Amino acid sequence: MRISLILGMVGCAPATATLGTIDDPIPDAPAPTDSTTDIPPEETPTDSPPDPTSEPPPASIDPTTRGPFDVTTTRDVFDASCELPYAAVRPVGVDPFAVAVLAHGFLLDSSSMTGWAEHWASWGVAVAVPDLCHSSIFDSDAALNGSDMAELGEHLAGGLPIVYAGHSAGGLAALLAPANSPHAVAVLGFDPVDDILGSGLAAAPDVDIPVAGIYAEDETCNAFGNGLDAFGAAPSHRLLRAVGTDHCDYTNPYESLCDIACANGTADPEVTVDVLEGLSLAWIAWHTGERPDLAVYWQPESAELGAWIDAGLVAIP
Repeated sequence: MRISLILGMVGCAPATATLGTIDDPIPDAPAPTDSTTDIPPEETPTDSPPDPTSEPPPASIDPTTRGPFDVTTTRDVFDASCELPYAAVRPVGVDPFAVAVLAHGFLLDSSSMTGWAEHWASWGVAVAVPDLCHSSIFDSDAALNGSDMAELGEHLAGGLPIVYAGHSAGGLAALLAPANSPHAVAVLGFDPVDDILGSGLAAAPDVDIPVAGIYAEDETCNAFGNGLDAFGAAPSHRLLRAVGTDHCDYTNPYESLCDIACANGTADPEVTVDVLEGLSLAWIAWHTGERPDLAVYWQPESAELGAWIDAGLVAIP
């Protein structure tokens, strides 16, 4: 069952269009009005101000669909706290409008995140997916992973806005990265997990950019949802739960070995991918300024997110 079918059932499937590129012209701002100029009575504006509680206008694209650009992937190594290998996933034939650094979870590697990276790149995002150096039983250090992500992001960005994202312990590293990254504009966690030191909970109040988390149902592998507290401590945060998902559902392609230790969710895997691709792309395109209209996918009062909530796919934890 595809997400477009579910949206069609509730009558609010968004229309499709393409994202603009970084080279699109920005419209000139209207000239300021001289406050001393008389306005004839018949020209005096009579419209009431917009109601802030009214439903936002709909999005002009469907972020769950594949974007208009082909994607290429290359491998490289960056000198950080270690020799940091990473996959560079880029759109073909267009300048990217943003850079995302996407981190895998504990004991996993970059191959578990390339599906998300390819989706974002198909819409114009350049994505770096590192093989974290400090994400093993013998070497687990969220702060160093976050610092490595920040150095890599700043190295690749060339002045573009950067979004830090990650799954599980990689989500914690993404939360810590902006402290060392002046071009960071947002953070996104895929079922993020805090460490036993509470590093995320301690650092979050000082994260001065928007932070979002998408969560599975509480289970052993996500420390029974302790990432909710960490990401929820950020001054500007939005938290959603993908109903019925487990910790492994946030890998793409799906990491079957994850099932050995983690719970098995009840959500339809195909629909879960659509929801997570849509929410994540919307967050990135919104906060990098490329597509502000995609904010509706994070606003419960909108038709877009409201449809997913009504269909039982998404909930507010």
